[in-house]
Amino acid sequence: MGKKLSGIGITIDNEISCLEIMILEIAVLNIKPGMNQQYEAAFAKASPLISSMNGYISHDLQNV
Repeated sequence: MGKKLSGIGITIDNEISCLEIMILEIAVLNIKPGMNQQYEAAFAKASPLISSMNGYISHDLQNV
């Protein structure tokens, strides 16, 4: 029988040596009126740190 990974409800076969999981994160952030430029500047400053994380693929900032 396979092994159950605690907390995430996944069972893997004993023959599998590598398990790949993609985590998609979405956040809706409400920015105070008049603070968009400051927030975008802070996000741009944080982008190198965000993109340096192990397994990083991409990120995007959208104004809606």
